[in-house]
Formats: sequence, structure tokens, C-alpha cells
Amino acid sequence: MSIKEYPAIKIDQWQQHWDDVIWEESKYRRQPNKFFYTLSMSAKDLIKLSDVYERNTDNSETRSGDIGIQRMHNKKRSNKIKEFVKFGYPYCEFNDAVRHERNHMKKPGWLPTGIVVNIIQSPKKAGSISLSVDKEDMVEIINHETHPMMATLKLPQQYCEDAENWKAKNLNPIEIIDGQHRLFAFKTEDGKGCIPEAEDFYFPVIAFIDLDISWQAYLFWSINVSPEKINASLAYDMYPLLRTEDWLEENPSVHRIYKEARAQEIVETLWSYNNSPWHKKINMLGERGSPFVKQTTWVRAITTNFFKEGGLFQAFPNKRILPWTRPQQAAFLIYFGQCLHSALNSLIKIDKTSWPHQLETNIELISTSILEKAWSGDKSLLNMDSGINALCMVINHYFCDDLKFEMLNSWLQEEEFEDNLSNINHVLELLDNAEVFYENLSLKDHIKNLANKIATFDWRSAKADNLTQDQITQRKTYRGTGGYISLRDAIIEHNKEC
Repeated sequence: MSIKEYPAIKIDQWQQHWDDVIWEESKYRRQPNKFFYTLSMSAKDLIKLSDVYERNTDNSETRSGDIGIQRMHNKKRSNKIKEFVKFGYPYCEFNDAVRHERNHMKKPGWLPTGIVVNIIQSPKKAGSISLSVDKEDMVEIINHETHPMMATLKLPQQYCEDAENWKAKNLNPIEIIDGQHRLFAFKTEDGKGCIPEAEDFYFPVIAFIDLDISWQAYLFWSINVSPEKINASLAYDMYPLLRTEDWLEENPSVHRIYKEARAQEIVETLWSYNNSPWHKKINMLGERGSPFVKQTTWVRAITTNFFKEGGLFQAFPNKRILPWTRPQQAAFLIYFGQCLHSALNSLIKIDKTSWPHQLETNIELISTSILEKAWSGDKSLLNMDSGINALCMVINHYFCDDLKFEMLNSWLQEEEFEDNLSNINHVLELLDNAEVFYENLSLKDHIKNLANKIATFDWRSAKADNLTQDQITQRKTYRGTGGYISLRDAIIEHNKEC
């Protein structure tokens, strides 16, 4: 049987001065191929031969390889594209009840924008079989001798002989850099096959050869973010590697703004999510007289502690990147807060001599009032700058640990939704599915255990009743940046003794 072939045009954009670029294989930026190709490929072949490394339980080898890719699939967006391809605009947006009246508004559903792909030839990690393409599964690129700007892409022999049952031995030979939602519009509802239209629908394809992952992230950024087509925050979720790229890190007008904007988005979720213990208990507008900590305090605490080298939301000490999206980052803090709030409630009920009972001399307070005063009262460090900063420091100190990375990385967001509420609910429900244990404890167990220890720390501020002079003096040292560190160390020491 003849091998299926696709003719391609060879594109030469290489400039001589690009040879001065520093190629760094250790940063996943090895020197790229000097040419890329354009061609027309059927949606079916592209779907079956490609991979976008979705984070799910079926590709654990890819996930454990930690190659810095996470592209979450928004099914609703792909379904919209599918409807557009069938009916064009605006017919695709009409509901079934009125469509029969508006047949005259059907239009062609063209998708002329290129799908950007990478054809893999080298292992994603040196020496890794599971992160490489088997020789028999590779797409072969043959450059024409008589027509130097023409080439042929040959698909794998076994795929051509039995495309329906073909499955790559390791990685698929093509990975999608940009355009996954257009491509996935041609998948069946369960995501395991192709719709009939995929056979005869051809995409314009821009194919790079063996492009290292850092260059893929760079290419995605230059296509989508540089011309301000999408929010930079989305790019950091689709390519977590961008969080540590030096060419962005050294551009503070981009990276610093992203970190602060992401932190602000997380704080807004802590404040707006109904089941968050901080629901409506953050001063979002900086209003005078508000009894709650200002939004700026939370933003600064999250930015400085989690978005840094050695920060849970950026890069671990060993440089590995936890590819959590914004909903996961917010959901993690919400769940931790829920556990801490619950632990405080239990402490108040069980131990009448505990620190929440010592906040006020008025013994007539009911238990719910004691809980609220401990959580968000004006005499509790949990409702002050120093307490919020120290709390974030302790959480990061405990969880941003190389030994806990795999446990945290096993908590997967399997789908993306249009609204933030659905995303938060989705990832919180999946916390039970975090399958990797550390020291025989699950991720939820670790969160609960740390919250239980933190709850028993004496969070009374210098303004609380029943403090000795030494206790008041000690608490006054918790103010300012140096004070945050002192409070963090005190909490960590307390946790060791629990």
C-alpha cells in the first residue's frame, strides 16, 4: 500500500543575525530548524496523529515527564466552532426553535487561520523512551532536490494501513502549538473519535520541526499575546513554562503585571465564591472603616509568596513547574481556608481555654461569634496584614517542597468551563482524585493536617484582651516585612511541636 503523503511548501525566514541568539538546551531552547512548512492536512489525520497533552488520567507518562505543557480543552468553545463550520455566522448562534425560519442566513463556515504544529523527531527529554516518538510512528519530511522550496510529509506506514486502529507506541508524532479548539471541533462528543466531516475538511497547517518546548511557548506568546489577541494570564496557564522564562522575567512591565493581575483575580475569587471562608470578608475597595483586611494586602501576600522562584504558583526549588490554572490556584487556597475555618470551629467547641476564647473578656459571646472574631475580628492576626502574609508564607513553606511536587501535580483540572464558578466547583470536586500520596497521606490529608496545626497557634494580636506585657511586646514585633518573617517562624516552630 502506498504511503499517504502531503505536499508542503518550505518557508525560509531565517535571518543571518539570528545566528547570534544564545541557544540553551538546559532551558529547553536548543537551536531550532531553520525552516518550517505550510501545507493542507485533513482534520482527521491531524487529530489522530497529534497530541495536545491534555492533563488527564490517560497520559500519566506525559504528565510525569513534566515537559511544561498544559492546554485545557474548553468543550463549549469547540462546540461553537463546530456549529460555525456547519452553518456559518450568524445562523450558528440561533437556537433550534428559530433556525427553520432563518435558513436564508446560512453561510460558509471557513476556518482559514493556520493550525500551528510541531513535528517531533527527538525525545522531549534526553534518553526518555516514554517521552519520544517511536521510529515507526514518525512523520517523515522529505525535501525535494529539484524544487528546493518544496517538500513532502509522509505519514507513518502503519497509520496509513489502518488509521482507525492505529495508536502510537509512545508519543504521537505531532503536537499542537496553537489552534486546538478549532481542531477539537471535529472530534466526537466523547473526544475519542472524529466526526464524519473531519475526513474531507482540510486545515491550513504551519509545521515546525522538532521545536523545543521553550520555543513553542515563545511562539504561542508571539502569535497570541504580543499582538494583544488574548489575555496574557491565559497564556501562562496554557504554557506554564512561561512563568519562568527569562525573556519575560526580565520584562517587568509584562511579568510583574501578570503576577499582580493573577493574584488580584485569585483574591477576587476568595471574596466572591459563596463557599469561601473569606466570602465578602476582604475589603476589595479599600473602604475606610471596613473591618476586613484590604485587597492590596492579599494581592501582595500572594504575589510575593506564591509567584516567585521557590513559589507554589511559579516554580519549585528544583525548577519544576506546577501547571495549575487560576481556578486551581484559587481553589487550593479556598479549600485550605475551609479546613482552617473548620479547625478553628472545632477548637472553640472542644477547648474552652483556647486562644479564640481569650480574645474578649466578655464571656457572654456565643460560639459562632467567637468563631467570627477569631477569623475576621479586629483582635485576630488572621484578619491583619501580618497574619495574612505569614499564613501565605507558612503554606508556601510547607507545600512548595520538591518531595511533595508529584502529590500536588496529581490534582488535575480535566476540563475548562466558560465561567469561573463552574471551574472552581470542578477542581474542588476533583481534589479527591489526587492520586499520589506523600508519607502515606493524600493531598487533602496534608491540607487538613496543616490547617489543624495552624488553628491551634495563638493568633491573638496585641489588641486582644488577657495578654501579658511580654505577649503584647512580642506581637508588636510582628509588624512590617521583618515582622511577617518572625510570625512565620513562630508558626512553623509551633507546628513542629504539635
